[in-house]
Amino acid sequence: MPKSDSDRQRVSRALRAHGGGVLPVEVDNLGNLADALVEHGLLAQWDSENRKAIAAALSRVIALWLCPSVTRDGFTKSNLLDDSPS
Repeated sequence: MPKSDSDRQRVSRALRAHGGGVLPVEVDNLGNLADALVEHGLLAQWDSENRKAIAAALSRVIALWLCPSVTRDGFTKSNLLDDSPS
């Protein structure tokens, strides 16, 4: 994560140049979100109270949801977000 204002501005410009952006997101229960991310293998257990790690994992969830494809282990990325058995 960028630390200085100029770093944040550079990241923001780079994201916008590729159609992305930064959104503030409110979460009712951060613990439940972290637990779900850990359960689905998208967040390490030791990072479950690390807000930056949770944000990065949530960003990966969105990327997986928008661009489902096959992972190295043969699972489709969209199945990682599904509670039903593969």
